[in-house]
Amino acid sequence: MLVAGISVFAVASVVCAMAPNLGWLLAGRAGQGLGAAILMPNSLAVLSDTFQGEARGRAVGFWAAAGAGNLPLAAAAIIGALIFVPATRHKDAAALDVGGALIVSFV
Repeated sequence: MLVAGISVFAVASVVCAMAPNLGWLLAGRAGQGLGAAILMPNSLAVLSDTFQGEARGRAVGFWAAAGAGNLPLAAAAIIGALIFVPATRHKDAAALDVGGALIVSFV
């Protein structure tokens, strides 16, 4: 999900940058919102699971500062996530509540 969120956000950023009119720009901005909604909680979860103590505070601070990054940063984040973030799930992790997510999204 982390890589998917970064990818959606990066592609939407390109759409915004290349937008020939207001409609394309608005579509790109909507895509950025979707990508950010996927990206933000997942990136914080990875930081929380990876770092402990003061290192966690520094990592979250760096994460907040890097939030204003651009497409090269997105590419580096995708590569870094694919290399360094294990694709495992905790045994007691809950399944995605699609119905609840849809209800919250449209309320």
